[in-house]
Amino acid sequence: MTQPMQSGKRRTVICYDRLSGQQIWQNGVDAVEMESTHQTNPYCSPSAVTDGEYVIAWFGSNGLVAFDVNGRLLWQRSLGRVSHVFGYGGSPIIVGDICFLNFGPGEREFAVAVNKRTGKIIF
Repeated sequence: MTQPMQSGKRRTVICYDRLSGQQIWQNGVDAVEMESTHQTNPYCSPSAVTDGEYVIAWFGSNGLVAFDVNGRLLWQRSLGRVSHVFGYGGSPIIVGDICFLNFGPGEREFAVAVNKRTGKIIF
């Protein structure tokens, strides 16, 4: 799951054991951009995605972030600022070696594909 910490100044992914419910790991990134959001759509509302090898989360203006399944930060890719009264909300998906994201809503809206292993933008 994703969760803002420290009043939204840190964006995190928390991994739980699906059988016991015990927390396995937690890691995240410090927010460098405090974009607007709405009380019904808090920071970190998009779901993270995993393929059993990578865990990828989108933290709006603070980028697309990948971890391995042990919680080690692998890469972070800035996609630019999100500016919308309701904040951001698209969840990434993984297909093969590609992570797709619908960036938006707001002033800038686009679909992007990145290499799940490197974070390099494909298109």
